[in-house]
Amino acid sequence: MRIECLEMISQKGVGQHNEDRAVCTARGAAVMDGATGLGGRRHFSDASDAAWFAETLAGALSQLLCDDRPLLDNLAEAVRAVRREADRRAFEWRSLLPYEQPSASLAAVKLREDALEYAILGDCTLALRAVAGPVQVFSDPRLAPLDEAVIRFIHERQGHGVAYEEAKAQALPLLRANRSRMNTPGGYFAASLDGTGIPHAVTGRLPAEAGLHGVLASDGFSRAVDLFRLTDWAALTGAIRSGEAGPLAVAADRLRQAEASDPDCLRHPRLKVSDDATAIRFEIRA
Repeated sequence: MRIECLEMISQKGVGQHNEDRAVCTARGAAVMDGATGLGGRRHFSDASDAAWFAETLAGALSQLLCDDRPLLDNLAEAVRAVRREADRRAFEWRSLLPYEQPSASLAAVKLREDALEYAILGDCTLALRAVAGPVQVFSDPRLAPLDEAVIRFIHERQGHGVAYEEAKAQALPLLRANRSRMNTPGGYFAASLDGTGIPHAVTGRLPAEAGLHGVLASDGFSRAVDLFRLTDWAALTGAIRSGEAGPLAVAADRLRQAEASDPDCLRHPRLKVSDDATAIRFEIRA
């Protein structure tokens, strides 16, 4: 069996750079969402440390997902490859504060031994629909409470007459405090240069059957489902007729319109007016 990529999208949000990445091979697929820097300086790239981290991680995974090793081994090796690149740049990144170091959320799948392995870290999502049966949605719940606390803070400041961008600026200490809880007990786990988050991924192994459809998505895309309610995972993983536009592209277009109609994030409180939105729709084929 093999993984067939049916549709892939990756759209930049309000930031200057798209910090998401996606990779799909015949054996595996992954979506990575680089965490936007909070330190005020760039250390690894003239453009974006988050984009550099996600890009380098994706490049490593594009090769590693083709081998026969377990998915978690691939993720650990991919992080080591990123770390070697960081070291090669002759920069002592280990001296950076936790919130200054690059990291990424991710969701990944791999076909191995007639099973589909999956691993999730941070706020990316995996949805799977078997030939018969309901859609199953897999996520990592540990980051959401921290993000929700920041969103509440911003929304409360707006309630006191503070403009959205100023309220978000006032939330920076809270954002940094949350980022400093990365890969710590009681915090959340992500892919980072030290690799300590990988063993804590939400993982599973399901029977691989021809006709199984799935979607991997960054949170900038999944908000079309869980925040704006513009579509659902059943529709996104469903079959489409020849000539129809792909459901990911349709959902992304509707999402951008909805975000633009709520520029102050009042009707739909969120951390970014428009986030990078990345998703892969795939099918397992014999």
